Amino acid sequence: MAVQLDGQDPFNRYALGRALILARRHDSAVLELGKAIELNPSFAQAHYALSMALATGGRPEEALPHIELAMRLSPQDPYFGQFLVRRAEAYLFLGRLEEAVESAERSLREPNVQWSRWAILAAAQAHLGRPEDARRSIEALRAAAASPWVDIDLVRLNPIGSHMDADPDTVISVIKKMRADGKGIVGMKILGQGDMRDKPSEAIRYALSTGVLDAPARLSGRLVAVGVFQVIDPLA
Repeated sequence: MAVQLDGQDPFNRYALGRALILARRHDSAVLELGKAIELNPSFAQAHYALSMALATGGRPEEALPHIELAMRLSPQDPYFGQFLVRRAEAYLFLGRLEEAVESAERSLREPNVQWSRWAILAAAQAHLGRPEDARRSIEALRAAAASPWVDIDLVRLNPIGSHMDADPDTVISVIKKMRADGKGIVGMKILGQGDMRDKPSEAIRYALSTGVLDAPARLSGRLVAVGVFQVIDPLA
């Protein structure tokens, strides 16, 4: 492992942190990314990744200062739109819905658009009670799902619709389109960002019963047979 060979290289710590996020080992990811920042406090991508680990690990308020700093450190970053959508995601988790919409909309005006930008926008609009706006965003999400350059899609899915991009039936219909186009599907938010922590078996049975997930996801230290995946965009 690169960290074992050179634990003083901030990029090695950053790369390990990103891998730990994908394995849903958020606390370990926070530790590694924090070490990367200690080694290089101006490492914008490490601040970005740390914000992601904190937000998806249930600590969105702590995530905001890091994503804001990443944006200040690298204002011309080619993936600045991903910085914006991660800020929107943190706002969404905090219930700051108007700010989530504004940040997600700004992200869509940046290059290298990822489907996640439409997904976060649709979720915030739906929570604000703007179904027509959310419906238009879902249509854009469907278009992104059909894009030929996306090989693997990470999709939020649980039976109660918690922290998802639309209701479960709508999301499943989009997933079926993705699968028909030959894409791999990774399930995320299987426990609804912890809202189903007391009903893990129900959440897992639901995910498996849909028949639309391909890859294994780690839930609370347990490996569940819902898929294996690859991230195409290192900043997605």
